[in-house]
Amino acid sequence: MHEVLGGLLGRRWETITLIFNFGIMFSFAAIQMVAVGNIVYYINDKLERRTWTLVLGSCFATTVFIPSLRNYRMWSFAGLVMIVYTALYMAFASFAIHQDDDVRHTAPHSIRSYFNGFASTIIFGAHAIPVELMDAMWQPSKYKLTSLYSDLFMTPVVLFSIISVYWAFGDNVQYNVFSLLPRTKFRDAAVVLMLLHQLIEYGILSQPLYIIVEKWLKVHQSPSYWKKTLVRTPVFLASLLVAIMFPFYGTLSSAAGSIFMTWLYVIPCAASVLVYWTSKSQKNAIEQPPFGMSWLSLHCMNLGAILWMVIMAGGFATWASISVLRNQAHEFGLFAKCYRCPGRRS
Repeated sequence: MHEVLGGLLGRRWETITLIFNFGIMFSFAAIQMVAVGNIVYYINDKLERRTWTLVLGSCFATTVFIPSLRNYRMWSFAGLVMIVYTALYMAFASFAIHQDDDVRHTAPHSIRSYFNGFASTIIFGAHAIPVELMDAMWQPSKYKLTSLYSDLFMTPVVLFSIISVYWAFGDNVQYNVFSLLPRTKFRDAAVVLMLLHQLIEYGILSQPLYIIVEKWLKVHQSPSYWKKTLVRTPVFLASLLVAIMFPFYGTLSSAAGSIFMTWLYVIPCAASVLVYWTSKSQKNAIEQPPFGMSWLSLHCMNLGAILWMVIMAGGFATWASISVLRNQAHEFGLFAKCYRCPGRRS
């Protein structure tokens, strides 16, 4: 996206978009490392979560040796199968357990908790990122259809499991649903599949980061495979450092979504208004507004989306998520040994 906007609106737009693109991909790559350390604890609690993050996160270093995203195409679809299994397992396991009589479903207790939850909805579409990245970079002209189909596929799968789990456990779902489900071979299979999924998703997210750094250091076109591997390594190490520094999975996801992903909605909307502001540019547009809309209606929709995202997501949600992240860092400390481990001190 940053290269497209750079060609249409200039270098400044390209730089700003690249910064936010890099930020969201880097933060979500680090979050995958946080996730593996958190969920593997439910099948083996002999090591602390921070240790598990270092052990399994180090396996992610293999991604620096993979030349391009083409090598991930098959694995991206394997990752989707893993997500579907885990989501369906959570849903059916929740129904099988039944709902306790004392389960409560209460509303957010404060403005901060409301907007921290709202920040989580901003990243809801991130479940489809692996498919979007793979197909969009393979055939950019088909990005819109790829994005639509991936969202149509992932949304009901994810919502089905979310609604089922919340129906069964209510307010008890405070951290990770694996801690509430009974340990069975099906639960352990779901954990293992999610561990593999995190590795695949880290690889898909980190590849664009590696390419950006390669281009910045002017080694992308170098025939030296090891020179590229060398410049990729600091990106991996930086994401591992962030993962062990902030082991707060849900809060870190909310903060990353509100800080970075908000502007990846705002920037394209603003760019569309600027590029197609004049009647001449509207007439020369390759595609006209959908469903018979006028350009004025489309601009109004874009401006409405910009105001909503800037105020609600970039403003209130960012404030709430950063506030919660700061409180958790104060309560548990940075580099917590075992964040929210039952029977252990952090």
